[in-house]
Amino acid sequence: TGTSAVAPDAALPVPGGRPLGEVDADQLTPVGIVLPVDADRDTVAAVVERTAQLQAVLGGFAPLIITSSPDLAPMRRHGYLVEYLPPSDRWARVAADDTWLEARRQRLGHLVERFALARLVQLPSIGEAAGQDGLERVLAALAAGLDGLDAAR
Repeated sequence: TGTSAVAPDAALPVPGGRPLGEVDADQLTPVGIVLPVDADRDTVAAVVERTAQLQAVLGGFAPLIITSSPDLAPMRRHGYLVEYLPPSDRWARVAADDTWLEARRQRLGHLVERFALARLVQLPSIGEAAGQDGLERVLAALAAGLDGLDAAR
């Protein structure tokens, strides 16, 4: 019938996106990249662009971008799989902040399991080091988090 079913407990594939072209997802190491909750549009775009650059150099990994930003255009542009996690201020409208932290922790755990992520790279908050210093800190953490990935699974 043209459709394929995935077993409920089977890991879902993470596609490599446009930077790697037509590479079989089974040949790539799935990696979750958690963007800072306080990331603005420019930071999101810069992290996704750097991810594409690192893919071109390192190859072998397929990113699942996990974000609290409603701007999904940078991920779509590169063909990356994206998971949206609402920020605490939106969550606080319905529940206490500590509930958000627990729900976020559980959701990240579920994503690691469901996509069989080999690594979860949690990028630091922009925080007080806003501007170029904060962005460089985030991009350096991205590179460090992806360091040492094998080229193939």
